[in-house]
Amino acid sequence: VSTQSTWDFQQEKGMPLSKRSKTVHLTKVKKKGKAQKEVYIEKIHDACVKYKNCYVFKYSNMITKPFREIQSDFSTSKFFLGKNKVMQVALGKDEEHEYKANMHLLSPHLEGECGLLFTDLPSEEVLKYFKSFSKKTYAKGGVVSSETVILKAGAAALSSLPGSMEAHLRLLGLPVHLKDEKLQLETDYTLAKESEELNVEKAKILRLLGYKLGEFKIHIAATLNEKGEYTKYEQREFSQPI
Repeated sequence: VSTQSTWDFQQEKGMPLSKRSKTVHLTKVKKKGKAQKEVYIEKIHDACVKYKNCYVFKYSNMITKPFREIQSDFSTSKFFLGKNKVMQVALGKDEEHEYKANMHLLSPHLEGECGLLFTDLPSEEVLKYFKSFSKKTYAKGGVVSSETVILKAGAAALSSLPGSMEAHLRLLGLPVHLKDEKLQLETDYTLAKESEELNVEKAKILRLLGYKLGEFKIHIAATLNEKGEYTKYEQREFSQPI
């Protein structure tokens, strides 16, 4: 199976040909995708054999640099991120297809923003590390605010922004105008409330003003040790098993 590419269309119409345009064979794409999944599964199986313990972790507001620092701290361990369905297949979705005893019990936790950690480190050390780990970051729309932010009327709250941003700020819902080429906030404005969800517009304004109300956090959802013992953890206090 193949699709008519831009190259074919241009050739038919007598148009100049792009050097980057070419026919894409869909069967080859599918085969390549399947091969990549098989390689990913094989890597997870290798980790199952190499390491004693497997953890499923959940994360929010992922930041690349701090996560690389985590990987450095766990340099003798192995992380897998994304491709939840493939990870489920690798571990096994049920007892019949599980790679190791009780490993299928981890699969239901592989939903949303999550990953796998394979390590030989003691459980107490792993749990303590992630319980204390936290990094502030810019919040995105849909994130629950960690604090309340109220901008006071006048020029002070927006002094870090150029007057040329007036129209953009108005589009984001901020009541502003220019006075002497400086941005003026027309009234006090509640930009965020603690424990309430941020919308996309307010999240963008917070970022422009330098407010970091998001938190990059990782918590352990469940683990399986070398004896095949499965433990599920609560999100808020994941040092305590359920």
